[in-house]
Amino acid sequence: MTDNLRLKQAVRNIDDGNFGVRKKAIQIIAKEKYEPAVPKLTNVLFDDKIEERTRALTARALGKIGTDKAFRALVTVLSEIDPAILTQVAVRYDRLETAPLNGAMLSAALIFALRSMGTTEARVAVSRWQKGELAKR
Repeated sequence: MTDNLRLKQAVRNIDDGNFGVRKKAIQIIAKEKYEPAVPKLTNVLFDDKIEERTRALTARALGKIGTDKAFRALVTVLSEIDPAILTQVAVRYDRLETAPLNGAMLSAALIFALRSMGTTEARVAVSRWQKGELAKR
């Protein structure tokens, strides 16, 4: 299968019912920094009905792709998450098994994705979010 066909198939596989298939598809897209997948990845990232681990993988893929549209999508979703969520998980629970991790995995992935972009704009967005200055849109 040619690379282009393989990448197009990976984009289609993002909707697969099997997490393993979705994970592999997102990883292929990220590795190749396949920019045509950004709109699909953005839709997945914005859909809060999709499981958090898939959205977290999607965030990391968008960070690797690194386009302006990917950056805007990451910042938009991050702005909707309270930065205190990571602190609350770390402070309130002594065992990870009992911690409510909704939002924690995604927020960590968003921060990692933005930092991996390596731009000043991405670093500023993370800093503003950590200070509670990244307003919801």
